[in-house]
Amino acid sequence: MASGPSWEIFDALADRYVGWYDEHRALALSELDAFREAIRGLEPPCADIGAGHGFFTPGSCVAVEPSVALAARAARAGLQVVVGRAEALPLRDGSMNYVSYVVTLCFLEDPVASLREAFRVVRQGGYLVACIIRRDSAWGQHYARLASAGHPFYSRARFYSLGEVRSMAEEAGFQMVDAVGTLRGSPGQERYERPARFSGLESFVCAKFKRA
Repeated sequence: MASGPSWEIFDALADRYVGWYDEHRALALSELDAFREAIRGLEPPCADIGAGHGFFTPGSCVAVEPSVALAARAARAGLQVVVGRAEALPLRDGSMNYVSYVVTLCFLEDPVASLREAFRVVRQGGYLVACIIRRDSAWGQHYARLASAGHPFYSRARFYSLGEVRSMAEEAGFQMVDAVGTLRGSPGQERYERPARFSGLESFVCAKFKRA
């Protein structure tokens, strides 16, 4: 992994980052619908951690983002934005019904510390939704190859398996209750895919955890 805070590259290359969502529209919409399925039935107040420019952030949620450039774009999109780091969330104890991390954990220097922060700000009985590109999947391996070739974003990422994310979340005090996935196809075959209950074949998975 490259040195330095990961959000610095998003400040420097904000246009390129946002452009990915247009260039890979089918992938982005597949991931968005999987996330929406994972949060179905969850009510605000809520916070989207590492929200970027707000593509995934529900309009009723606070967007928490360390990159000033991306936070500004999320604000222009009409979202309530707080500039802050996942490891030190600028949110009150027990103030959220749920928090989400959509392809955020892989860019954090200390994901367990962030998940402990999530436990702090989520009320008892509330939820954590963590969406990842699985390291042990076709797309995870594809992004790992791009990282090895020096890709500016993926070279900053540390991809995890679902089992690793589950272990980190449990260490922070959450229990997994469900998982939704998409992207069962291979890189080079980009197409929209409807979300489904995670079967082990999907590269993108949103795991839902409950705070006891």
